Amino acid sequence: MRDNSILIGKYIYYFLSTNENILQYVDKENIFPLLGNLKLDSQGNPTDVTFPFVTFERTSVKPIYTKDYCATDNEVTVAISCVTTEYEQSIDIANAIRDCFEGKHYQDETIIIDRIEVNDISEDYAMDAYMQHIIFKMHVRSNIQ
Repeated sequence: MRDNSILIGKYIYYFLSTNENILQYVDKENIFPLLGNLKLDSQGNPTDVTFPFVTFERTSVKPIYTKDYCATDNEVTVAISCVTTEYEQSIDIANAIRDCFEGKHYQDETIIIDRIEVNDISEDYAMDAYMQHIIFKMHVRSNIQ
């Protein structure tokens, strides 16, 4: 059985980029995996950035083993951050992201995602921008028979 947990970024992007509450604040083009589409200057600061934006990354995949040492399920951790120049807007976006994921369930022909929980929330200020960081933990298993 093939494990689809490492594909979680594809699903996270889908959820973020189709959620109307998030899209009220953030353009679909400003949702990035791993800061991948941001250009950085020599000091590591983003250049030509349009605020607000959202980044996400899979931070861990931990197999959940059965008594027979077979791992069919995984605990996956995903970090999602929103960055903007206005503090209150950063909170509004973070709340929209939290509402998009927390307690939700998703299933298609290849994957089942459930037990989505907030693991941690923090905030930061750097490079003249406010950042809200949410860490989600979720249970992921393959739906391929």
